[in-house]
Amino acid sequence: MMGKMLNKTRGAVGVLLVAVMALGAVAAMPSTASAATATQLGMQINNFNPGDAASGSISTSGHDKSTVTVVGTVTGATNKLKLNIDSNVTVIWKANYSGSVSGEMIELTGSGTFEIAAGGVIKSASGSTINLTGANTNIKVTGGTVSNTGGGNAIRAEGTNISISVSGGTVSSTSGSTIVGYNTTKISVSGGTVSISGNGSSTIFVSGGSSSLSVSGGVVHCAGKDAAIGASGGAKVVISGGRVSGATRGYVLYAQLAGSAITVNGGLVFGIAEKISGSPDNAVVHVVSGASTPVVSSPAMIVAWDKPSSGTPTYTADTTTNLVANPGATVKWAKNGSESGIRYSNGSNSGFYAVSGVTVKEAASTSPTPGATTPGATDDDPVVTHDDDDGEDDVVEDGDEEEDEAAMTDGIKEENEDEEKDEFNWWWIAAIALGVVVIGGGIAFFMMMSKKNKQLAKKEHAETSDKKHAGESEHVSSEDKNPKDTPKEEEQKS
Repeated sequence: MMGKMLNKTRGAVGVLLVAVMALGAVAAMPSTASAATATQLGMQINNFNPGDAASGSISTSGHDKSTVTVVGTVTGATNKLKLNIDSNVTVIWKANYSGSVSGEMIELTGSGTFEIAAGGVIKSASGSTINLTGANTNIKVTGGTVSNTGGGNAIRAEGTNISISVSGGTVSSTSGSTIVGYNTTKISVSGGTVSISGNGSSTIFVSGGSSSLSVSGGVVHCAGKDAAIGASGGAKVVISGGRVSGATRGYVLYAQLAGSAITVNGGLVFGIAEKISGSPDNAVVHVVSGASTPVVSSPAMIVAWDKPSSGTPTYTADTTTNLVANPGATVKWAKNGSESGIRYSNGSNSGFYAVSGVTVKEAASTSPTPGATTPGATDDDPVVTHDDDDGEDDVVEDGDEEEDEAAMTDGIKEENEDEEKDEFNWWWIAAIALGVVVIGGGIAFFMMMSKKNKQLAKKEHAETSDKKHAGESEHVSSEDKNPKDTPKEEEQKS
């Protein structure tokens, strides 16, 4: 009897131990939102444990049948969050989430959409930050930040028919490619910034005969020693807008293996190199191992800057020293406020790009001599020209330019003084001329009045003479009459 009781007790204990072990195994498994509905996804996220050492939590701020919005703050996460999103559901990520998780921090499956919106942050210090492993999954970066600081990818697509789009926000990594797409991945960049700060990997790498990358806006930048965009295994790259740039000497666009192709028909591609295409260390565009020849058409803008090996070069605005552009395009050094950089143009595609590590000074304002040839106009290059007629690079030293500016200032000052003297002399001449006119007028008026007075005096004299003669005539007449009366008087007297 006692033995039967012991056997039953041992059996119960065994069942209990098995249950405990099963629960422990479940607890140790990554949290997976396997539900297809928004409600079930919301429940999964609300109950998610980011890790025993993690601080904070994430939750949903409300959801309907098609949308789940995630908010909250978590630091030090160590557990992976796996979301299987139904095709009719969009998960909008607005939470601030960071940590270090082996493998990937967030794994996405299902044919739904995962969106990182403004205010959302996902940062990982190891592995991949986000990995898409299912089929037909869509991820959108419309704002916020996705980054990896542990040598992994910020966004990695290992599944099939994956769609990755960046229209805002920032996506960054330190040494692993920022965005990687394999198999049949479609990547598009229309806004925002995708960048890598370290060496050894492309900013965006796409591989597979059915994979593609399109850049129509935004920025794709590589600060390290590698390409900003790399294509392999038949992948296609099309750049129609935005900016693709590199900060170290070497190629910016790279394609390898048969079927891989690069097309540039817009936007700006800027790199530090001697020429547009060719060897990897001296060209902006580099293709190898059977990849197709790059196709470049208007209004594409590709610029190569042959940066000096040391120091901070100084250039004069509106010159083209050390710059080369694709045929049909023009580029020159320029200032934009306090920024130094280049101004480029190819048909409808034009703008200013600030270049780091260069100083551009404004050109001295001078009037060209009629018939003179503009300095730097040579036929050595069909696209851009050197500053000097001899074709040598013209790097302006600070001291020389200051002396030139001082001489220019003195010359302008002397010209202004001469102009002031000339202006002063003209005023004096005008004043003297006016005085002569006034004096001449006065003399003429005086002479006219004097003549008039003489004429009046002569007239008055004539009138006086006439009156005098008239009086004398009357007197003579009276005397003539008196003798006739004398005989009578004499007769009377006698």
